[in-house]
Amino acid sequence: MFQKVMQTDKVDVWALFVTMLWTLDLGEFRQNSKSLKSPGEAHVMILSMASNEDAVSKIREMACLSPAQRASAAQML
Repeated sequence: MFQKVMQTDKVDVWALFVTMLWTLDLGEFRQNSKSLKSPGEAHVMILSMASNEDAVSKIREMACLSPAQRASAAQML
């Protein structure tokens, strides 16, 4: 939506990762996300959590910013 490139189904993988951060409230994600002012700030926060939270270590590949490097749903299964 914010970018001018065609989206693939891997955007759903990214969205699922963010939903999991929100649901589990890792690193107080819900509260901290209220202060974000841009998509870039959100990307930095999400990538930082992907790198630093042990709870997401097995699904970290879902959070790659580049769709080409991001895991697909099939790979995560």
